Amino acid sequence: MAEKSGNKTEPTSQNTEQAKKSRPKPGGVHHAHRQRVKQRFHEQGLDAFPAHNKMEMLLFFGIPQGDTNEIAHRLLQEFGSISGVLDAPYEELLKIKGIGENAATLLKLIPAISRAYMVDLAHRNQVLDTSAKVITYISPLFIGEQDEQCYLICLNSGMQVLRCEKIASGSFHQVSADLLRIISIITKCRATHCILTHNHPSALALPSSSDLSATAALQKGLATVGVTLVDHVIADRTGDCCSLREIGALQQPHGF
Repeated sequence: MAEKSGNKTEPTSQNTEQAKKSRPKPGGVHHAHRQRVKQRFHEQGLDAFPAHNKMEMLLFFGIPQGDTNEIAHRLLQEFGSISGVLDAPYEELLKIKGIGENAATLLKLIPAISRAYMVDLAHRNQVLDTSAKVITYISPLFIGEQDEQCYLICLNSGMQVLRCEKIASGSFHQVSADLLRIISIITKCRATHCILTHNHPSALALPSSSDLSATAALQKGLATVGVTLVDHVIADRTGDCCSLREIGALQQPHGF
């Protein structure tokens, strides 16, 4: 029993121990659940998880405590799929109950870091002497991109990559008006050949009439300084690609 002193009740050592035992442990049931989910991942891999559990586990690292399963369900219900969640605008993610700045930033980081990883793998000492190699090389550049991007790939006479640089964001057609900048990039790395690539984030990987005319103008301009435009590849968000060289919109370079 507690010992009374005036109007105050002093806790006995027995009551203190009981109070300690009754307090929830840090993390509680959610901590134990998280440990089980992580262990399952290490034992079975992510492919064994349904979509909501994949999202749930990812959110562990943006939401330090609490139940992320319900939040994962809310995200998938709102955006339709894992890719829909990861492609969602930052501001839209913040509207979901339970998603704060850290969790939203984590979700936007995943496509960006995946793109960096895939680009790094694809770009190691590459020789782009076939269309298949070109497509393998350029595909990671557009992972998670919501806007049109254009890249210039500079090559030597052996088709080895010397440099890959983003030269436009928002529209490919502004590239054709920037021939001098492209020539400057090519000259700095002493390239003799180059490849252009851009994406259609909301359309098929097929060239528009303006894509074709801009490419023709660039091919002609580059030829005046002795540089061969090897190909122009257009990619869509599903990973499908169209080579303008293969469909006959570019004359096939010697040896390619």
